[in-house]
Amino acid sequence: MPPRPSTALQKPVNRPHRPLSENLGLRGAGDGGFALHRLWAGGGAVINRAMGAPPPPPGGPYEEPQPWSPPPFGTTAPPLAGRWRRLFAGIVDGVIVAIISSPFTYDSLRVVSNPATGPQATGRVGDALAAGVIGFLYFWLLQSLWRGQTIGKKLFGMRVARATGGPATSGQIALRQFVEVVLGWLCFLGLVNLAWILFDRRKQALHDKAARTVVVDA
Repeated sequence: MPPRPSTALQKPVNRPHRPLSENLGLRGAGDGGFALHRLWAGGGAVINRAMGAPPPPPGGPYEEPQPWSPPPFGTTAPPLAGRWRRLFAGIVDGVIVAIISSPFTYDSLRVVSNPATGPQATGRVGDALAAGVIGFLYFWLLQSLWRGQTIGKKLFGMRVARATGGPATSGQIALRQFVEVVLGWLCFLGLVNLAWILFDRRKQALHDKAARTVVVDA
């Protein structure tokens, strides 16, 4: 008859506690939290390489290097429109707005001769207000209904878009044009607003920055 196993309680064996980082094979990584972070980041990089996705560059879609749009889809953001084309498109749109508003403003401009200061051009405030409203409606309605384009932008192949590259909303376009009209009434700031495009990395005017929009190729 085989001997019965001993029923005496066996003394538990005290084993040294091992940090989580060592259990995961990350010796020398520092504390467990940092080790887990390295493991998580490494796993994500392996998955991205397995799927053939390139690593994302730093910054947003219109930061250096650009053009680029963020994951998950990895589609290429449209390139920013050139400064000269924006200038010529603005001239075309300005001429159109001047023609539309001319019935309301053609008789408002006067040249007054002042012996002390010389000839000065003056105009009625109401007519300037009417021209501003007409310009606002022209840009807002066309760009809202025509995928961010006016006649000038259509001719030169560009459109207004969100800073992320997507289509701009009617609210963004309204804010953009409101800021542009107000700065245009404040003569000096209107020039600063337009000149800002020359020095800005994303070719944004001040009204673009206010509405978080950019002008891109259509």
